[in-house]
Amino acid sequence: MPLPRSVSIDVPRGPAAAAAAAEESMGASAPAVGSRSSAMGGNFASLKVPTKVMIDFCQQVAMRLSAGIPLLKVLQVLADTEPHAKFQAYLRRIYSGVVEGRGLAASMSTAPTPFTAAHLSMIEAGTQAGSDFLPRVFDKLCESFEVGQELRREISGALRYPMIVGFIALAIMIGMLLKVVPNFAQIFKDTGAKLPKATEFLVAMSDFVRQHWLTTLVIVAVVLVVLRVAWLVIRQQRFFQSLLLGIPALGEFLRAHMRAQFFSVMGQLLAAGVPLQKALAISVNVHTFYHYRNAVEGFITGVTSGQNLSDCMLNSDIFGQRAAQLVATGEKSGGLGEIMQKVGGRLEQELLYRLRAVVKFVEPLSVMSLALLVGAMVAALFLPLFSLAMAFK
Repeated sequence: MPLPRSVSIDVPRGPAAAAAAAEESMGASAPAVGSRSSAMGGNFASLKVPTKVMIDFCQQVAMRLSAGIPLLKVLQVLADTEPHAKFQAYLRRIYSGVVEGRGLAASMSTAPTPFTAAHLSMIEAGTQAGSDFLPRVFDKLCESFEVGQELRREISGALRYPMIVGFIALAIMIGMLLKVVPNFAQIFKDTGAKLPKATEFLVAMSDFVRQHWLTTLVIVAVVLVVLRVAWLVIRQQRFFQSLLLGIPALGEFLRAHMRAQFFSVMGQLLAAGVPLQKALAISVNVHTFYHYRNAVEGFITGVTSGQNLSDCMLNSDIFGQRAAQLVATGEKSGGLGEIMQKVGGRLEQELLYRLRAVVKFVEPLSVMSLALLVGAMVAALFLPLFSLAMAFK
């Protein structure tokens, strides 16, 4: 399911990212999920709202509509009682739009909105299907936000530990360069010992940091900014994406993430009554990898020319024969949306299991990296002392 844009996976959320303009399908402009293209037409800004708030809103709407409370009354109550200020203002705009007769999906697309084009298309289809179907749509949206929240939590857990260890390693390195290395450097100077290259480099680094600490801070800040900007630019490049997909473990994880997002979004849209071609046009921008977009654009072309979706998926290096067989089963049974929802849910659970396995692997690896760094610095300091001790013997 599409990860809510209020939080960003770069995954390895990868964990997700802004996509370009919507792709042309059936002669109309399809809304982009990654970009905030309105399901009703037009582009608008994103409203940053905590996922917990979105989950609570979807739950409240689904429960109250299921209890037979009219939509207008539900929106009025939620707008009056919502504690989050920005989201409360957004709910009041929705209420005003519905009162004016613009429809729920059209009112929810008013800028800025926390909902993606896929969400709005599902809500539009739900309102057209009738009041009995709309609560189910909001239940599905709630599940979407919950799964996205769980995925981000796992990704955050996988990244948090190495970041903490990295900060500890940096603090230890700075402490040794400022306090420990100078004392050893004085001993080496008094004894006149010939230092190994590693020790000379460590002493020189210590002298530079102590004498030019402000320059050091500026260099570190510039390096971090350059790396950040380089990552934002290079991650959208086709050659870099191909490189990531070529890495054995990471490449398979990224492909699994693309498959999970595609099946989940398509399943939601089709189950909500969105036509297949429109659902594909919306799904094309769920993932920013060129390989994914190219594959889904090929599906749109094939389906528009009269082919079955399963036939279009057979030659895809991302989806492949197994996914095509599952889709073919749904096409034959007439329950393609239900099949794709089930497959999407299973794929998302597999992603969670993989992320948890990564966390278990990263934690000891981070500790080992810290131990190797500190051990290398200590070894560089004590090697000359060992040489002196051997000379005295």
